[in-house]
Amino acid sequence: MAAIPADHDLCALDQCIKEVGHIWFFYSLFRKKDPGLLLTVSLNVPCPQEPEDLEALDREIRDLVADLQRTAPLTRSDWREMEGPLAMRLYLEFDWHRTTVAMLREFQGRTMEIIRRHRAEDVVRHFRGSGDYDIYYSEQVGNITERSLDMVNAFDIRKYSFKSEGLLGYDGKNEQPVTPEEFNDLFEAGKPDIDTRGLTVRDLPEHFRQLYRDEVILVRALLYKRGRKQYLEGWYRDRNGIACNWNIEASGGSWWVYSVEKGELGEIFEMDTEEEACDLFVRYVVEGIQDAEDNEG
Repeated sequence: MAAIPADHDLCALDQCIKEVGHIWFFYSLFRKKDPGLLLTVSLNVPCPQEPEDLEALDREIRDLVADLQRTAPLTRSDWREMEGPLAMRLYLEFDWHRTTVAMLREFQGRTMEIIRRHRAEDVVRHFRGSGDYDIYYSEQVGNITERSLDMVNAFDIRKYSFKSEGLLGYDGKNEQPVTPEEFNDLFEAGKPDIDTRGLTVRDLPEHFRQLYRDEVILVRALLYKRGRKQYLEGWYRDRNGIACNWNIEASGGSWWVYSVEKGELGEIFEMDTEEEACDLFVRYVVEGIQDAEDNEG
């Protein structure tokens, strides 16, 4: 995976995210009875705004898949099996033992050329949705959600600049498109949502000990380090008694906070600063513990 180019990346467990421009590629290694070890590649290909671009992009992705079927050890390919108004899913499975770095580099490069040629990488869409107690807004650029905000009322607007996996489409019941002007005006009025400033990964074990002493949490979070790199893993049990975890890691020029569910990456957030990442990591671990405690009570 290190030989595959990216602006930023995260490689964890048997999975890897490669960020190129405003596009996330997901690579994953897993074992299957037949043919054995597989490498999967998936991404949401953004829908261009113009119908002629969409038609041409669809045709060129189909040509790309056809070429891979002839020249690469491709065992499965799905194009547009899942899609929505924001993006279309491309999913490929390769025989790991016969796949080369050159093949993957060519695939990724050619895919990006198609996306860029049809003006899909920088396509920006905004939408609004209703939560239980607030209204939320999101901005998706390419296939990445890059900015978002929560609005409890006109005087309580919290904004976020972390990146996360983009969507294929809106939730038809609760979400609808909004104009860039509406989103940008609210984002400008919002305040960065950081509870604890100045935290570093080194500070986190003591910070959690203090939260326990202050009875903010009634159960200690179990924290583990891995090697010398800036990485920390926090474990707790959810309201059903199932072990859950969140991870914080500096990788590929960014900070990442992510969960692991049944051996696979779950929710994934990418940030520019250590402070942002530490704040988000603490929040998710603490909220997970408190939810479990509230349920027991």
